[in-house]
Amino acid sequence: PLRAIAFLLNEAPDNSVIRVSAYRLTDLAAIDLLVHAGARTEVRVILHPCKANQDGLSEFVSSFGKVGRAVLLEHVEIRLANITGAPCESNKLSMHMKSIVTDTHATFGSYNLSAFARVANWEELCVVETTNTQTARFDALWEKLAQRAAENFYACLQNVTPGPRRRARIEQRNAVVRRQDQEQRDRAAAAAATAAKQTKKPRAK
Repeated sequence: PLRAIAFLLNEAPDNSVIRVSAYRLTDLAAIDLLVHAGARTEVRVILHPCKANQDGLSEFVSSFGKVGRAVLLEHVEIRLANITGAPCESNKLSMHMKSIVTDTHATFGSYNLSAFARVANWEELCVVETTNTQTARFDALWEKLAQRAAENFYACLQNVTPGPRRRARIEQRNAVVRRQDQEQRDRAAAAAATAAKQTKKPRAK
């Protein structure tokens, strides 16, 4: 499966967006593939937040030092799925998707981006043509996670001076966050105004 993924990433058009949903991202070879693909594309990863993924990224960073960490952050943008709160009161949700979507092809199946999946498990990876629905669904979720950049949560990705590409992404992300905050304030103000009208008593004649 990893060879198929490598081919898929290599076939992605230059300057296009590669959309990755990963329950596990712990295979150093898979991370390396994403980093190399990110040199000529925009690689966006929605990642399940867990210690295993944090440890996998930390191991990759440790293997290549400061340069590897800087290149990882410059070439791959990672946001953590929000798995707490509504609609699951038990706070035990999982971002269990495993897919890679390019402009032309998409994968789905059981295959995690983990070394165990690559060398030990019986796994399935299917490749189909990309649909607009797949890209739109990812993009909508991606925007909702603008405040959940992995470097805000994982110490192994912190204290890295951003390069030009990452700096531009941070500016775009901050603009989205400001817009989302304003929209939330507008909704709250509208709800308060509606509530005030409903509770306002009519004047006695």
